Amino acid sequence: MGEDEKASIREQLDKMIGEFRFLPAPVSDETGAVLGGGNPRQCKDTRREVRVAQKCISNAQGFNEFLTSNDRRTWGSNIDMISPYLEDNHHIFLTHGDLHPRNIMVAARTHDPVLEHVLPRKSKDSTNRTLHQSTVQVTITAILDWEMCGWYPTYWEYVKALHTITLGCNVDDWWAYSPKVIGVLPKEHAVDRMLLILLHGRGSDGEEFAEEFFSSVTSNGKSLASGLPSYRWVFPTSRDRWTTRFEEEMCSWFDAYSLDDIQERQELQKDGLKESVLHIIDIIEREAKLLDGQFSNIYIGGISQGMATSLWAFFAAIGLGKIQGPLGGLLGFCGWLPFAQLIENLLSEPAANASQIYPIQHEISSFFFSEIAGDGTLQIIQASDSSILSTPVFLSHGTDDVWVSVELGRQASQILHKIMAHVEWHEFTGAEGDGHWVKEPEGFDQILLFLGT
Repeated sequence: MGEDEKASIREQLDKMIGEFRFLPAPVSDETGAVLGGGNPRQCKDTRREVRVAQKCISNAQGFNEFLTSNDRRTWGSNIDMISPYLEDNHHIFLTHGDLHPRNIMVAARTHDPVLEHVLPRKSKDSTNRTLHQSTVQVTITAILDWEMCGWYPTYWEYVKALHTITLGCNVDDWWAYSPKVIGVLPKEHAVDRMLLILLHGRGSDGEEFAEEFFSSVTSNGKSLASGLPSYRWVFPTSRDRWTTRFEEEMCSWFDAYSLDDIQERQELQKDGLKESVLHIIDIIEREAKLLDGQFSNIYIGGISQGMATSLWAFFAAIGLGKIQGPLGGLLGFCGWLPFAQLIENLLSEPAANASQIYPIQHEISSFFFSEIAGDGTLQIIQASDSSILSTPVFLSHGTDDVWVSVELGRQASQILHKIMAHVEWHEFTGAEGDGHWVKEPEGFDQILLFLGT
């Protein structure tokens, strides 16, 4: 469906929703039950799990308390982070509660001549000459799935409409064409969109990594997804590329010839790193738009080769001006920093010291594009906001990791300590996968604490 058709659907939705959302709530048999839907009238939150309020709710404050009363949301300081984003002065409207493109049925018809609200299309022959002008009219025939409807605060329609939209899905531009009448409420949306982008290691993929990651649990017996319900998890998959060491195609972010000596044939890493880093930056940029530029809600990281890629994606994004302000955090497990020796040499030069923080971040970013990417066509921006480097960093590594030596992790940690303001380093033994995994449950407890604070 083209942009014009989507714009037409948006206009029709604005009119339809603008009419029904002002319908008053009928008097309820339950005392104090103003918000919610159904009979008896109850408020529901169906994100990630179905939760039903156990008491009647009469105003926005009561609904906000219901959203933050989930015991999975109230551990640590998470409740303190969420509450300021949920204001109590929202008006109450009739809300569909699942306003997703899959629930909007449309019919398309071709016409001639052009009519008002009809979208033009030109037909061309093999010589590219215009033969005639036809038009396509799209009409909404139904809005489906009203089971989540009810009377809720203004922001709820917006939050629910974008809740299931993920990068790469076939409707990931829904945020740009959603009805104007429901508003744009980035603060409330952000509560639902704490975002963590995690990159898999070599030979794995996003789906496999996600399955393994969420099958691991913290000391309370729950996965991180259960412990962090306000987070959305994105697990990108790299493409298959040639691995020189194994002489075969593998799903990997770049070609790493040796982890025993990471400087051996390290030039093989450059092409893959450049391609993968720019791909991850594109994901960050698109997700930041969904979050209305709230970069502090975005975390990136990965395991093994995924950690290596995510670290360089962060520094390259700074150089391109794609990150404005600190991210929520960087996470790395059982990984390393490619070209670490060259970065150490760069940091040892007289200009690279704590009193000249801007040159440090500029030099690191410039190093990527001049030495790794070898691309002089991209414009490097001299960042003036040193707060970017206050992005907190979490690194962990098994001392018995047989695939990536803990010494490589330690080296990465030492380098990041010289660049970043807050770096956590954790070591452990006895993890699965010959030590090449996060120790369960202690390591996942540490991740939970990091993300929650």
